Amino acid sequence: MFNNIVITGIGTTYPEENVTTYEDIENHFKGTGIRVRSLMKILGKNKRFSIDEDIDYFDFAKVASDKALKQANIKADELDIIVVVADTPEYIAPTNAIKLGKKLNAKNVKVAYDMNANCAGGVVAIDQISRYLLSNKEFSKAMITTVFIESYIRDDKDPIDYSIFSDSVASVILEKKEEEVKRGFIDSSYKTDWNYDNMNVFPKSGFKDMLMKNNRDDKDIKAGVNEEVNLDFIPDVWNDIILNLLKKNALLPADIKKYFFSQFSLYHIATAMAKLHLKKDKYIYTGDMYGYNGSCSPFFSLEYALNDELVVKDDHIVLCAIGAGYTTSAVLYKL
Repeated sequence: MFNNIVITGIGTTYPEENVTTYEDIENHFKGTGIRVRSLMKILGKNKRFSIDEDIDYFDFAKVASDKALKQANIKADELDIIVVVADTPEYIAPTNAIKLGKKLNAKNVKVAYDMNANCAGGVVAIDQISRYLLSNKEFSKAMITTVFIESYIRDDKDPIDYSIFSDSVASVILEKKEEEVKRGFIDSSYKTDWNYDNMNVFPKSGFKDMLMKNNRDDKDIKAGVNEEVNLDFIPDVWNDIILNLLKKNALLPADIKKYFFSQFSLYHIATAMAKLHLKKDKYIYTGDMYGYNGSCSPFFSLEYALNDELVVKDDHIVLCAIGAGYTTSAVLYKL
């Protein structure tokens, strides 16, 4: 018998009524000399979504969490663990996991905390919580809720920040099950390089500077990608960690049914696939539908593939994401 950690529920939500179209974005930058058309083509985007200011952070998160719980056929009071993954948290204290647990009335939760690995956070959380469930005899059910609300800190002068970052929530239920066949979470691989720590910095000069300045500039509290940092290294990094992950588990790139990446750049995903000598049908891309929704994005693409039966029982899949700075993570999973 095997102790397996399996995904039993996925729930997602995004503010689909509040859309900014490609035409809106092009008009916004009209006359600036910024080549929006080329940018959007490379990144594979044509719209983004923004939460209304009057929508409560935890009401928004609850929608996706409730969907995941329903799909898993469990109630919130059965959860042992709640982890909120966010690089745009509503609170520093108490944790957002505490607030979400209260909103869900998850009264029997034992472990509740927040984590942040920027856009890699969702994949990192799958790895960490899976391993924790395997090692802890007391706990069997966990919920990971990734929240990406970037519109609060959007820089309307930054072409990438303004054009593609999209608000959303994705929630995943992990359960420990004793089964006769090995499946679910299998293994992970990582790489970190702090030489890119200026890749995407928020707050611009840190919280101390932001909170103590008498004359705070608006740019201090706006996000944005550092244009001086060349991101062309991403496909090579993904190639390295995926090959390492597969080698550890006696698999070849072609043995994986589908790959689910951070949905930041279609160009980076396609290039990574080419380096693995794989065709376009091996990856799932949903960034054209939802914009770029950070740590939520691999789960949006996974949900899409499951709903359309693009992946089925016994398939091997890989989740792979990269976060600012950078840390990148890949997880091997068997359906």
